[in-house]
Amino acid sequence: MERKLPNQEVVIDGPGYHIRVLLEGLRWSVEHEGGAVIAPSHPESGLRINDSIIKKATHSDNGANNFSFTTTNGEAGTLEFECAPHRVRARVHLDNHAGAFSLRLGPIQPAYGLGDTGGWGAAANLAQANPFEFKNDGGKCRWISPFVIFPSKGFAGVMFNDADIGVTLNSEEYVQTQRGEHDAVFDYFIGTPPEIYASFKQARLQAGYPDAPLNFTLFELGWESWDALRWNTNAASVQEILQHFIADGYPIRWAVTGSGFWQKGHTTTSFGLWDNTKYPDPKKFKEWLHQNKIHWMIGQRTNFVDLGGPHQEKGATDNHRALSLLETGPHTKEGMERGYFQKDRRGKPLVRASNVFPKGPCHLLDGRVTGAAEWFDDLFQKWAVDGIKEDTMISPAFLGIFNAPVQGLAQRGQLVMARNGFLSSPGTLLRINDTHIEEIAARIPINFLQYAACGAPNVYADPVGFGGFNSDKIGSLRMAWLTALTAGMSVSTGPWEWPELERTWLKKACDFHYAIAPYLYSAAVDGAKTGYPLTMTPLPIAYPDDPSTYDLASKGREQFEWLAGPSLLATPFARSNYKSSQKMNIYLPTGRWMDYESGEIHQGPKTLTDFDMPPGKIPCFVGGKGVLVLREGDDQPLRAFVFPVAPPTGSYAFTFPDGKSTATIESGFTDWRPLQMRVIDVTADKTVPHEIKKPQNALAFAIKPQHNYRIVSNLPQGIDKAGTDSAGSDQ
Repeated sequence: MERKLPNQEVVIDGPGYHIRVLLEGLRWSVEHEGGAVIAPSHPESGLRINDSIIKKATHSDNGANNFSFTTTNGEAGTLEFECAPHRVRARVHLDNHAGAFSLRLGPIQPAYGLGDTGGWGAAANLAQANPFEFKNDGGKCRWISPFVIFPSKGFAGVMFNDADIGVTLNSEEYVQTQRGEHDAVFDYFIGTPPEIYASFKQARLQAGYPDAPLNFTLFELGWESWDALRWNTNAASVQEILQHFIADGYPIRWAVTGSGFWQKGHTTTSFGLWDNTKYPDPKKFKEWLHQNKIHWMIGQRTNFVDLGGPHQEKGATDNHRALSLLETGPHTKEGMERGYFQKDRRGKPLVRASNVFPKGPCHLLDGRVTGAAEWFDDLFQKWAVDGIKEDTMISPAFLGIFNAPVQGLAQRGQLVMARNGFLSSPGTLLRINDTHIEEIAARIPINFLQYAACGAPNVYADPVGFGGFNSDKIGSLRMAWLTALTAGMSVSTGPWEWPELERTWLKKACDFHYAIAPYLYSAAVDGAKTGYPLTMTPLPIAYPDDPSTYDLASKGREQFEWLAGPSLLATPFARSNYKSSQKMNIYLPTGRWMDYESGEIHQGPKTLTDFDMPPGKIPCFVGGKGVLVLREGDDQPLRAFVFPVAPPTGSYAFTFPDGKSTATIESGFTDWRPLQMRVIDVTADKTVPHEIKKPQNALAFAIKPQHNYRIVSNLPQGIDKAGTDSAGSDQ
């Protein structure tokens, strides 16, 4: 419904909000029903087209939320608003020709997101940043998302156009820009962060950008060949180093062999053509991996060497001499004939070269073309492995070409670690660009947090100690703890040259990731349903009304923290002085927080100044729901740990690694007296044994799939299934 007001104003009533439009300058804003401003109007004009602004607009009287305008350059068009719960869609139409459409609001702060494009700055808060252009550059910016959230204002924005888009964020304006034909569409979301992410998820699905299905295996500890072996990778060298890790008790469950497994002169898209000198019997090698509970993944790209080969490769990369020739792969001709490769706007096939390998003329698979993803996924089966690390390094003309083929493999049950994509994650894990140890101070955590802010929290970096494992042991340990608290963690070079104490600390970090992997996976399952970034929730999104959280994640503050699931606050030592200090400041938000190792409880909000965080200490606090489900061995049942910071009344729902079975742990006690408490299996209607874990005084007990549990104060009378005494009184 619209309301025409004096002074040339029109108010559009949406569900729970208003859009106020000033016809002078077509300046528009978003307000709460009570009048409080959510997103202010632009000080000059709410719409800019090409090089001109709107001086005046007229409002349609036909009942539509439609405004006609003429620009200062005489261009005519319309702006229409579509209102839905927690969502506004704005459509701009230009009558006569194409244009650059910029929909403009006033300044909104703080701001987070923008994927890789926003992940390389000095702070996670983007509100004072320069204009952003969204381009896959084949290198540091390959996962592209124009989604930005303003959690303190309950507002967010995104564009689903996959070419020629940009965002401006500064102290004067928030602008979304599209360059295209006659029309442009802009989406905005309104509400609490959970409401915004739920609405954003639904919008992504409608636009054709679902997330890949989750696979628990990739939440386990992995191994990658590149940092340890470079181009020396082969069945024998991989087996040797993995055998050493296995003997030392590292619970490795997936391994990436990423370099040179293909025949000389070919590439990863020469499907099934193994280099028989490196992998003489791939089937036998895979069987050996499976016998040791390890899934085999290979590096995979989606570029096909052009017809007319062999081609001369242009230069050497990665300390490896250039291949003498690049052969045309066995499937290029078929892909060309079927029209599966990327074309320019005129329909001509594009030819591109990688910055790394292969440095020759290539075509990029266009997953948007009907049948292209299925064709690629069928061909991939010729490798007969368990999954991929996707790592295409060619800049495409359109951002949305990568999602479908890689996601299709995940839907077939393959393990998928993705690097390229647009708006949604094509794999269980989403990898940021090459990460060296020293980048634990700012770049790695900021990039992680921007992915999470975009609704893609299952992040992954390179293996622990990438680029200097043996030369920087402390840095490697700090990186180990940083990644142990995320969905994806891996190793590469072995610590066998390290002193015993440091080796013990590295193993401790890997074992901790092993222990919490089911808990993180359960959070990911919940996040996949709701759209909310549960495995890595940036503090400004978890606590949008707490200004103390807004600027922690920055090079100046170096306080990189997040909620890992509903009960853990991750506080890794990710500081530039990691070689000379083990002191850090930690901000504890509202609530009760327990140091995971010492059991000391703190009441937030509070800053722990110069907190001691040695390289062997688990860097996290328990709070929130106060319940963790931990794994202590492959052949042991999962156990729930209920900590003294758990609320007396509350519920935690856990999803098992099979992705289907569940268990619920409810609280129903008066105060925390562990010696006077019992655990009831409500499903089986019986008390189950538990122990009290020191020094945290946590209750620990085994859980079973499809069983529900309740923690109650110890009672002298019988307990019924609801956890009340026989007289029916609440406990």
